[in-house]
Amino acid sequence: MELKRYPITVAQNLLLTMLQGAKHKQVLNVCVSLLIKLDVDFNLLAQSVKEAMARDESTRTRFTQDKDGNIEQYIVPPDDTPIRHEDFSQKSWEEADGILREWSRQPFPTRWDAPLCEIVTVAMPGGWNGIYVHTDHTICDSCAMIVLVCDIVELYASKVLGTPQPPERTSYLASLLNDLERAKDPKRLAKDLAFWEKMVEADGEPLYSDIRGTGYTAPGKRWAYQEEKDQSVGQDTYVLEPNPSERLLEFCQEQGISLNNLLLMGLRTYLSKQCDGQKDISLRCYVSRRTSKLDRKAGGSRIHVFPCRTIMEPNITFLEGVRKIAALQSRIFRHKDFDSLKVDQMLQEKWGAPANSWYQSISLTYQPFPMRLSDDRLNHIDYRFTWYDAGTEVLPIYLTVMHRPLGIGMDFYFRYQSALYSKEDIQKLYYYLMRILFTAVEDPEITIGEMIERV
Repeated sequence: MELKRYPITVAQNLLLTMLQGAKHKQVLNVCVSLLIKLDVDFNLLAQSVKEAMARDESTRTRFTQDKDGNIEQYIVPPDDTPIRHEDFSQKSWEEADGILREWSRQPFPTRWDAPLCEIVTVAMPGGWNGIYVHTDHTICDSCAMIVLVCDIVELYASKVLGTPQPPERTSYLASLLNDLERAKDPKRLAKDLAFWEKMVEADGEPLYSDIRGTGYTAPGKRWAYQEEKDQSVGQDTYVLEPNPSERLLEFCQEQGISLNNLLLMGLRTYLSKQCDGQKDISLRCYVSRRTSKLDRKAGGSRIHVFPCRTIMEPNITFLEGVRKIAALQSRIFRHKDFDSLKVDQMLQEKWGAPANSWYQSISLTYQPFPMRLSDDRLNHIDYRFTWYDAGTEVLPIYLTVMHRPLGIGMDFYFRYQSALYSKEDIQKLYYYLMRILFTAVEDPEITIGEMIERV
């Protein structure tokens, strides 16, 4: 039977374009493991994985490409392919974990007309058991991954503990069709284009900034070259403990600001400090659009990216800076569905920058949805939830901030191009980011200039 084909979305096109420019084709891998320190019935766990994939159309999405390079997607029905099981329980933890990390650095054998999601049940050393998920960013972002993993856990728990069956998943296809319909709206497209044309011209040409300091732009230019030869990845995760994490969230609530904007302000303050008080700072902000109930549980990838450029005088308060970012974000969010590749092209064409140039060195994603299970009995089990890097990175620094499983503390997950930055550079970035954020918590009226001097 011929399966109906659908165009790809703006978000998927962004990722596939990134893939074209990547030196290593596993760059779009999204890989995690979820382990619990309990005996597991692996047959029932495999059944739960199959059920979860049957409930999630995005895991069964395939891409196809014609002879002219046009790409479409289609959804295959559930099948009876068995779930693979691997027993690493007799290995050392370092060896077993190393195998999962190596898997995560392998590209799928083929991208076209083939599965882009594999889930393996694993027995690990020390009594840890669970699943390893290897999928692709075009069909899964961090929010979709958390929803998928929670669904598997809740399906398994309903079989072995008698907890309630999780609610039905919403439809990836319905969400996809909504996106495609919205993308065709000529009035919306015209408004978005007009907005971004103004944004590209406002305040003149942006200026690149770097955590290493000044002197990293192209000679005589305001932009920097992208690193294309060596896209090896460095990866470091820093854990912010529950109490300070809760204090940050309380501060945001007290001040009526979002954690995402507080993080952006912290990052731009550190860049300004490193670049001799530079006032004009540009960051790259990634968002996963999941405002409706349909989109939140539909799976798939809803990643959009846009520049976040602010020019701030040293005499404004840190909190005023956060509110300036919030006002900018509010304006941008109304036009965030616009093709971000076109925004980059518009910037480059307006200011004469080449296609392999950047104005931003740091990209931020904040994932506000923790892994939390609907039956509270499941929220008291000891979990290990691990994200694995793909062994390559096309962005200079990509910071993902997410709540830890069950919302206990936060992970600051840095991926960075190791040809540009050392582990010490990233450690210093995290250290100063924390100093900046908690100085602001203690003294919200501190000015940017005072903050740079104090920390």
